[in-house]
Amino acid sequence: MATSSTPFPLQKTNYLSKDFLTLREELLAKLPLITKGKWSNLNESDPGIAMLETFFSAVDNLLFYIDMQGQELDLDRARQRVDVIRLLRLIGYEMRGVSASQGTVTIQVSPSENPNYPVTVQQGTQCTAQGDAGALTFSTTESVSLVGPMDSKTVPIFQGTNNTTTFISDGTPTQKFLINTSNVDKTTVRITVDEDPTNTVTTETWALVDSFYSSESADTNYKVQIDEYARVYIVFGDGQFGYIPAQNAIIYASFIQTDGANGNVGQNAISRISSGVPLVQDSKGNKVNLSVINSEATAGGSDVENIEEAKTTALGLLFGLNRAISRGDYEALMESIPSVTKAVAWGENEEQNPDYRLLNLVRVCFFSEAFADMYFNPASRASYRSLRDNQIRTLLTKKMPISSRLVFVDPQFVDIFVNLDVGVDTTQYDPNIVLDQVRFNILNYYNISNVVFGQDVRISSILSLANAVDGVSWAKVTRLYTTPPNLPPDTAPNPPLDLVLEKWKLPTFADNTTSVTPTLPTTVLAPYLQGLTPVSYNIGQNDITVVNPDSQSDILVGSFNYFPGPNLQHISISYTAMTDEPSPQGGYFGHPNPETDFTTYSSLE
Repeated sequence: MATSSTPFPLQKTNYLSKDFLTLREELLAKLPLITKGKWSNLNESDPGIAMLETFFSAVDNLLFYIDMQGQELDLDRARQRVDVIRLLRLIGYEMRGVSASQGTVTIQVSPSENPNYPVTVQQGTQCTAQGDAGALTFSTTESVSLVGPMDSKTVPIFQGTNNTTTFISDGTPTQKFLINTSNVDKTTVRITVDEDPTNTVTTETWALVDSFYSSESADTNYKVQIDEYARVYIVFGDGQFGYIPAQNAIIYASFIQTDGANGNVGQNAISRISSGVPLVQDSKGNKVNLSVINSEATAGGSDVENIEEAKTTALGLLFGLNRAISRGDYEALMESIPSVTKAVAWGENEEQNPDYRLLNLVRVCFFSEAFADMYFNPASRASYRSLRDNQIRTLLTKKMPISSRLVFVDPQFVDIFVNLDVGVDTTQYDPNIVLDQVRFNILNYYNISNVVFGQDVRISSILSLANAVDGVSWAKVTRLYTTPPNLPPDTAPNPPLDLVLEKWKLPTFADNTTSVTPTLPTTVLAPYLQGLTPVSYNIGQNDITVVNPDSQSDILVGSFNYFPGPNLQHISISYTAMTDEPSPQGGYFGHPNPETDFTTYSSLE
């Protein structure tokens, strides 16, 4: 009779065991089999066990880094910026670097000057402004002439300065050159190539492309890339997809160096022209002093795009195919613009009150954290309007069907006030710490960075946030409404009801203090009715007329609820001391116990 030569039964290997403790347990369980019963001392004090634990620690670290490498292959889970950049390039998206703000200035000869006209103001003339981060430089993008003392010209500007650099081609395929300058707006990089330095006529301007996929072998194209350190590179073709610059050809690169988001300044902030001759001069070459003013705020300046924003924007543009048809298309296009934090769009089939006048009507709303104080700060409000009209409206009208009508609605921040009662086991937990954690959970959940447009405020969500805190035995919402309880008459429903918000509204629980009382709109119209274009720039009023086939105006909605008075508490929490045995003295901290008349109480524990 055959007998087994293995004194111990075989155990299956779990190939998902990758942590220290599981590896240790599995190997110790196999030691009797591996050593044929000779290794019997499995205590931690055994030198062999200590050596094995050192080995387990090294394997644990190795497996961790292997898992991290696998995670970086998935766009949703990738955390390293360099890996996210490479994955996004596979779907045709190049991450945005720093962006220069844009606007316009009006230039006129100073009244004290008596120049020989015409006065020329060349492209690249620099103006200065005082921003939050200090002095800022703006440059003009066009050349103009002033023909008289009353003549004025409006000129486009960008925040930053023009810079140039040169490279020498080595004639190899897929050449890549680094622009060794910080804060380069990669969308402004322009390339000219001189393949015959002995002949000045041979300089040719090359075309910027997003990809070489459609480039032929003779197409003089280039593309711009940004790396994980926000450095900008220029990339040329390989001879099959895109032409290769000839060997020893001189490559001239011009670009804008900018301060990014700091360049968003309010109206009338640009007040001086710093350039002189030859950029600003009269017909005889003399220097001329000019007056300059920006009647509108500058907008569009932003810092380097973070990886989470890039993931969301790239996927939205991928599925939207770079056109505006569906709601997601409009939202993805708006969020692709620097300074736009979140956006929402809806059509006639999503309106609360159907109306034939809403046919082919698309309403859009966006919020920018860069201008979060726009209801208190006139400069931010002007920058918000400039961003809306100069960039977002221009982009959407290019991408949407000609039969669609576009209407902007200003975002509305809705103050939420909640009163909450919780039961706290005061024998084990400090009620002050528990209540602070409950308040933190609610504020974090409804933080402006986490909420979305039209997000409802549910009682069940608030209770879930409260019950998730250690020490909370039960919770009850006693009041939930959009007005504070100390503002008579109190119209909050009792018992409280969920708050259902419209699509352009954002809930907020934050206590904001301001010494400025904002001007409120005198008229609030239903969002599906057509409102007159307001004359002034009051809070919440959308003062731009939309140029559409039917010359329809934008909608006037109330976008801010201001409640006067200091020390407003959006979240008011009271607690009941819960003890194992009810007593007149209450819990551990001596607070009164309202349940002394009851022999039992309900608890979630």
